[in-house]
Amino acid sequence: MRIIACVVSGLMLTMQSATAADDRLLFDNPGYTVTMPDSHYCDDTVALTVHSDRPGLFESGSPELQRIVDAAQAVLAFECPEFHAIQVDGRLSGIGEPVYTGLSERRSNWELAATQSIQSEQYDGSSEPMDDEGYGAADASHGFSVANLSPGMPVEEARSAVTETFGIEPEFDIDSGVLTMLAGGCPADYDWAALSPEPERGWKCLNAWFTDQRLARLYLLDLVQVVDAADPEAVAQQLMERFGEPVYRDSREQEGGWWGKDEEIRMLAWGEVVETRDTGDGEMIDVYTLQVKILPVDDVTVVTVTLYEPELRPGRQSGSGSKVPDLTL
Repeated sequence: MRIIACVVSGLMLTMQSATAADDRLLFDNPGYTVTMPDSHYCDDTVALTVHSDRPGLFESGSPELQRIVDAAQAVLAFECPEFHAIQVDGRLSGIGEPVYTGLSERRSNWELAATQSIQSEQYDGSSEPMDDEGYGAADASHGFSVANLSPGMPVEEARSAVTETFGIEPEFDIDSGVLTMLAGGCPADYDWAALSPEPERGWKCLNAWFTDQRLARLYLLDLVQVVDAADPEAVAQQLMERFGEPVYRDSREQEGGWWGKDEEIRMLAWGEVVETRDTGDGEMIDVYTLQVKILPVDDVTVVTVTLYEPELRPGRQSGSGSKVPDLTL
């Protein structure tokens, strides 16, 4: 029988005290935190407590809660390969008793089964929850998700979300801090500026950048999808059904490349202005939390979704300047 004090050394866990004196903080994400007992025997059922102000997180069959459990299972298995079950308690801000209980077991492939859950409408007045779908939230800077990815996610949780969404295990480059997923034949290092060679329908290309911290967190992602040619307004309408009314709209002519004719590229944005950039020709442009570009190209449409929260990024170490000598001591 082994006992662990912190579950994982240097992988995903922070060493801070959580809300209770005898608890450790496992995940601290925008929208929720996850704690577990400071001391735990590997042959015991793991007791996780999820704290959130979002009622929808604690509904039966919540896919986000399942992703949290999947991420926790991956972390816990590092220290306790033989552990067999996770008991989940969900606590909603302002409510004294747990509003959710559930069990996830190895023998059921870690599928979370609820024994107590809520309907979020019951608790709409208990706090100021974020919108369940992440469309525009009470906290606008953290209210959006793309392909089940949200700013602030740690690497393992993001990896689990990408795998569930696309059915493909992404690759994480620890040196660059980039998580990559290529589906539908999307080539690596494709030149999206030149769009050459011709993009092919079905491509889904995702890059997600993480902060340079002990607990790396997602702060920027680009998801490029090549879909069948469609009326750009219909594509825009689908986006608005997902994210709500945009706070910014624009369009400009995109000079024709290999396709030989100019096309109008449409731009939509949601959230807040998080950065202002110099285009290099003296023009300043605003960058929003969530931005989408819609570009018709020949018989396909290229849709680029960018989610960006720069305040989460303390700065990844630069590779420029003098290098540390290769000295073995």
